[in-house]
Amino acid sequence: MKDDEFAKLFKYIVDMDKRMETGFENTAKKDDLEHLRNTMDDFIRRITDSETEQAARDAQFSRLVEWAREVSKKTGIPLPNL
Repeated sequence: MKDDEFAKLFKYIVDMDKRMETGFENTAKKDDLEHLRNTMDDFIRRITDSETEQAARDAQFSRLVEWAREVSKKTGIPLPNL
């Protein structure tokens, strides 16, 4: 191999190494992905919990309105539509 060909090959390998390092810097690490997944799981859990609480609150409100309507009928005090 001539010196000129060796220099070209060496430069090519060095350039390839730099491109690979840059590529690896831009990729997410396994810990980063795990942290992102855990964060998303936490948000989904919070939303699910909030929806469950809201459904329970709505059911409780409906029962209270039904009870208030029964009391309204028995006492003769008008109850506006809720």
